[in-house]
Amino acid sequence: PSLAGLLGLYEPGGLSDILDGRSTLARCERAVATVGAPDVRVLVGGSTPRSAFPGELASEVAREVFEELESRGRYLIVDAPPVLERAETRYLLTRADGVVLVLHSGRTEREEAERALEIFAESGVPVLGTVLNRFAAQKRGLTIAGRRLL
Repeated sequence: PSLAGLLGLYEPGGLSDILDGRSTLARCERAVATVGAPDVRVLVGGSTPRSAFPGELASEVAREVFEELESRGRYLIVDAPPVLERAETRYLLTRADGVVLVLHSGRTEREEAERALEIFAESGVPVLGTVLNRFAAQKRGLTIAGRRLL
């Protein structure tokens, strides 16, 4: 839901609607005009936020959706739930060429980050980078290479 709001995509329909049989990929996928990336298309989570059912992302319908999306472009980026919280997310690793580890500043424990990295390593999927969400640099001061930036 947050990605849809961020991109201004308020029309209903997304992956959960396709998997539930209420819509199709053609009706749910949307073009997003972005500077420097004119061909970006987005498929949001769905009109009704919910957790995936066990095995749902490994279903025939989900496989067909991912294969169709993969055939359309150079990159397929999936904004997935945390790998430690949802078993379904681990299935997505079988389709991934790489992952970006997202950490919540002040909330993600070191052991959780290390366990997520272990899961990625076990799956053979390389970590392409890390994002630190909700970091309040102005409160803590940001220093890089000995220079205070904020």
